Amino acid sequence: MADNNKPHLYFRNPQEGLVEYKSRIGGGKGNDDEDQEEEPDYTYMAEVFAENRRQFNIDIELRHSKRTIKLPVHFDLMELEFFAAFDQPKYENYYLERFGLALLHLSNFNKNTLFAIENQERYRFFDSQILAFIDNKLKNINSHFDGKILFIKSFRLFSSNDMLSTINNYQNIHFTFMGKGLMERKLIDPQKVAFREYLERNNLSHKLNEDNAELFDTSFETVIEIVNNFDFIYATCSGSGAVILPNRYSLPSREFGFEIINSNEDLPIIGIIDTGISDQTPLASILIGSNGEFDTTGTGSFLDESDHGTGVAAFAAFGNKLIPDYKGEVKADAKLLSIKILNGKRGAISQSATIDLIRKAHEEYNVRIFTLTIGYADFPLKDNQEFSTYAKLLDKVSSELDILIFISTTNHIFQIQGVRDYPVKFQSQNANIAPPAESMNNITIGAIADNFENSELQNFALSKTFPAIYSRKLHYNFDDQDTFNAQTANHYYRKPDILTPGGDYTEVRMLGEIDYDNGSEAGLEILSSDLHERTYKQIGTSYATPIAANIAAKLVSKYPNLDMQTIKAMLINGSSEIETGSEFQAFSNNQKKRIMGYGTPDIDTILFSDDNKATLIIEDEIYPGYIKSFPVFLPEYLNIAIRKIGLLKITATLCFKFPPKQDNQLLYCPYHVTFAIGKNLELNENHIETKISENGNEREINVPDGYNGNSSKEIKLNSSSKGWVQDYYYKSKLVSNVQKISFNVKKENIINEQNCFKIAINSAFNKLLTEAEKEPFQQAIPYSLVITIEQVPAKNETLNSLYNELQLINNLVAIAEADLEAEV
Repeated sequence: MADNNKPHLYFRNPQEGLVEYKSRIGGGKGNDDEDQEEEPDYTYMAEVFAENRRQFNIDIELRHSKRTIKLPVHFDLMELEFFAAFDQPKYENYYLERFGLALLHLSNFNKNTLFAIENQERYRFFDSQILAFIDNKLKNINSHFDGKILFIKSFRLFSSNDMLSTINNYQNIHFTFMGKGLMERKLIDPQKVAFREYLERNNLSHKLNEDNAELFDTSFETVIEIVNNFDFIYATCSGSGAVILPNRYSLPSREFGFEIINSNEDLPIIGIIDTGISDQTPLASILIGSNGEFDTTGTGSFLDESDHGTGVAAFAAFGNKLIPDYKGEVKADAKLLSIKILNGKRGAISQSATIDLIRKAHEEYNVRIFTLTIGYADFPLKDNQEFSTYAKLLDKVSSELDILIFISTTNHIFQIQGVRDYPVKFQSQNANIAPPAESMNNITIGAIADNFENSELQNFALSKTFPAIYSRKLHYNFDDQDTFNAQTANHYYRKPDILTPGGDYTEVRMLGEIDYDNGSEAGLEILSSDLHERTYKQIGTSYATPIAANIAAKLVSKYPNLDMQTIKAMLINGSSEIETGSEFQAFSNNQKKRIMGYGTPDIDTILFSDDNKATLIIEDEIYPGYIKSFPVFLPEYLNIAIRKIGLLKITATLCFKFPPKQDNQLLYCPYHVTFAIGKNLELNENHIETKISENGNEREINVPDGYNGNSSKEIKLNSSSKGWVQDYYYKSKLVSNVQKISFNVKKENIINEQNCFKIAINSAFNKLLTEAEKEPFQQAIPYSLVITIEQVPAKNETLNSLYNELQLINNLVAIAEADLEAEV
């Protein structure tokens, strides 16, 4: 009988080499392609420049007239939009020294750039070049101009209105500052000092950090005064979180009927960042800390007046064990730390205070798993919008600590007109994820329509395995050809990462009319903090999120020494793509990936290996600019297996975390790290070939035969495998810190490679980083690679235990045994 509950395996085969990484030659032309076969018609462009220049001069006079505070230095900001990504290493100094424009911020994947006018004399030269171009093209005046301006699409003043983002209250206002740059000491630092003095002089309650600030209980007039006078402000928004759930119709179920029987066990702790957890429920026995210890509201962290955090906490602790009845004895998978950041359904949230409590929870209680289901649902991200301040803060703290935050997409709640809304409503920009769900170092959870119950009701989604209509999608629109193309898009960046059950609407009749009820039988059964209710039905990503966190708690219990990025990789690697058939046939592949992420988790696959399937774990690090490889040996009994096609299925996921580069959307992740599982080649092998040019000249070149410097087609095992998973060829390509592949292996592939495949890892800095910008990121990059190898016997065929045979010929150690050895 097959053993289906085997522990996963540490992969410890010796590294075959570590050498400097050679990428393929190339990287796209960006905005420096100046070779034109014929002169284009620049008339329209000149007309745009003329209008841009006229409006810029009006706007700059208006901004100057609104300045009421004397500062040690003022500067004006010009936003230039380029036709392609601005090549910072190549042109930053040129724009500064020739045009007097100091680069401060890049957005829209580096097509939009913010420059401070640092030198008025040089800026006047830039303005004269714009005017010369306009005169040349519109007035046929034979005036010469700098050809670099031909790569500018438009320009304008960055004004006070641009600094004001999404504000719906003044209890908590977040200010994001301009990024660093060549002129930081001259322009930014003096204004930061003046800003601190302004806040203190006016007795304004605040928290000031290096890159951002928060203002508490302020006013519209104060915010306007700040953005009118302080030029280094980039964005301003209110910290207003909300519990977005529809009203429920159904009657509650009363009296608690379950008992936790393992409260004294040493369990992982999950930090529930929410509206509090009621200690008047059976959850009290697994609550840690004291009431109010982790509470930004001052109302008590063991009080849940919103009736939200308690239900979230129950799913985090138990998963779906108590559904449908919440009765009987139950074992918790985790203990709970209540981190209260909101007391009502809506309210101001201090992002910095939330980050401080995350740090405190990790330091004092070693909390490594957190749930965050309160986001800015009122302000979903626009298509291709840059990262929010909140996401940046969460990515930063996650890059520094061994933690993983489970973030809900928030819910897209709208007036349902009927089943015709499904799935077309996913295409709306309003269905995009809301901050901070775009966080890259953490994991974002959406919802499928399942509720863990066998119900045959007429629900909104045609199948319980389909994404729920309220779940949100990634805001990066890879079908937007003005922003992306096949070379610059990256389909490995997906938010949500995975989807878990969150329930669904049910068709009901009210007063003879068809309606859709979110609190009826198709909803999840939720533990209530209301002692008069006990449980109630509800739907939402708020409850899908802790269900995913519960799986992580199970993993941490079983494999306590694994890094949290490994836990993230295991969750994604053990998830399966959602099959939607014809229901989503009008959606492109890009759209479906934006909605469904990497699919839904299979808990058994995530937790266990078995005789036919072995999951190998690599936890390692690599420095930028290097490549390494490892061999993985395959047992010879596979060579005589009956099945020829699809004998093995390999699924692999890479995850790594990074310190975010906060002033540049395209370079937000400053590293490229990827992997390949491919042919039995050497790491760094070359041969010399003689090439003859068109004019007859001969030259010798090194041609790679191994992994270093080679293309995917030369290293991949077969047509279904990938080669380099993320092929970083174009410098304006978006990179992802999560990459997953799955492919089948033929028997002949195994034989041809002498029963040995190679795992190769390479890393590089983003090609658009300047040498100075690389300096803070000159450090080893920890990465986690999870590889599942599964054998697929032919019908009526019995194969040896792949799990056991792999251990005989490789250096693999059962994780539980390795952890015990480490403790001894």
